[in-house]
Formats: sequence, structure tokens, C-alpha cells
Amino acid sequence: MSDFCNQCAKKLGFPEGDFLTDREPLKEGFGYPELCEGCGPCFVDEQGNCIDAHCDCKHGQKEKEKEVKGMVKCDCGGELQLIDDHLCQCKDCNNIYSDIGLRRKEAQAQ
Repeated sequence: MSDFCNQCAKKLGFPEGDFLTDREPLKEGFGYPELCEGCGPCFVDEQGNCIDAHCDCKHGQKEKEKEVKGMVKCDCGGELQLIDDHLCQCKDCNNIYSDIGLRRKEAQAQ
């Protein structure tokens, strides 16, 4: 029998995936190892959502890109784009920010 994360299951028309359990929530960025027929080997959260940026479907990468778009802009005012798991680059001036640098900018903006 094939098992799917929530995202792959919904893409195929199923109401939910197969990895729903009574698991404890993990620290942000951590997940439970699973084998999804759509993603391949991946990590899922306690609700069965794929959070792995390196799965075949790039589910975690897409979520991280959404987070970055909602975050602060570069010092020059340009939009930031994700270039890997922990780095963003400004589309206008090519400044590079790490996760820590983005968190500092976000804290200063508040």
C-alpha cells in the first residue's frame, strides 16, 4: 500500500495523508522520517505535512519561500529570494542574508 504526506495526498484527490498520528510536536525545523510515494524519503510534522526542503516535491522549500516573502525587505528595499535552506539574496542589490540576519532585521522593524 502506498503512503502519502498531506500535500501529495491532496494533490491526488485524497482528503488527507497517511502519516497522521498522535505524535508529539517537535521543535521547529525538525520532523519525523517517513517514506512518501510522492516525495520519496522525507520529514513530516506531527500532522503529516511534509516539511522537508529536499524532498522530491520541495514542499518545505515552498513553505520557506512563502515565509521569506512575508518577511522584511533588504536594506535597499528590494525583495528577498531564498537561495538555499538558510540564505536569502536581494533581487536588486544581491545582498545575502542568513536566517540570523533576517531575524535581526525583523526584530528591528518591530
